[in-house]
Amino acid sequence: MTSLVHFTASSSLNSLDQPIAATSVHLYVLLDPPEDFHTLESLLVKIYSYIFLKNPKLESTVLLRGASPVPEECAMLDDASPAQVHNPPLMSVAVGGTFDHLHIGHKLLLTATVFLAKKHVFVGVTDDVLLINKSHREQLEPITLRIAKVKEFLKRLNPVLKYTVVAIRDIYGPTITEKDIQGLVISTETKEGGDRINQERKRKGWNDLLIYEIQLYKYEGETEKVSSTTIRINLARESEKKDY
Repeated sequence: MTSLVHFTASSSLNSLDQPIAATSVHLYVLLDPPEDFHTLESLLVKIYSYIFLKNPKLESTVLLRGASPVPEECAMLDDASPAQVHNPPLMSVAVGGTFDHLHIGHKLLLTATVFLAKKHVFVGVTDDVLLINKSHREQLEPITLRIAKVKEFLKRLNPVLKYTVVAIRDIYGPTITEKDIQGLVISTETKEGGDRINQERKRKGWNDLLIYEIQLYKYEGETEKVSSTTIRINLARESEKKDY
């Protein structure tokens, strides 16, 4: 079963309990976009964390009301009330990452990027050649699959925006080939990369990118953040069990 639930900044997380319990396939949370980026970040973290804690295996997606189309299978659940108008602050925004086994952290980054962009989103997906030293690299998804999943998720969030999703072999990607990019969404662990990108843009005589940082977080009771590495480790363990 697929479910849809509306959520606002004033909603209680407990309002997600019934939809979580009733959903077996995919839970969509239709979020009224807040006015500022930091409120959005906080809401996304709370919603995704709460769903994960209640049901770690449940697939979930937070949609931005007024920008994201309601999935066909959930159309009858939408109350069709007027959506809050959201005016993105920047024309074009970039984000980068491995996006391996697309997980909640990736969804946070991509959703925040879409929230900020009025016209164009650039996504750099780390190419396979840069991942040869990754832990449990045999469980890595190929670049073509990772790009396809990113595109699918972005279109689900906002089908109107223009998306350029490319493989990258350095930390810069489109940020030093596309002068008109205005903003960059990063995670706490890639902050240094954002600084290096702006240094390179300065050498070209281009404007600095506005940096929007997403805080890394842990789920309650967990000792490390949710990451592609932990997912690959778990997949490797499952594979080893099957071999016995």
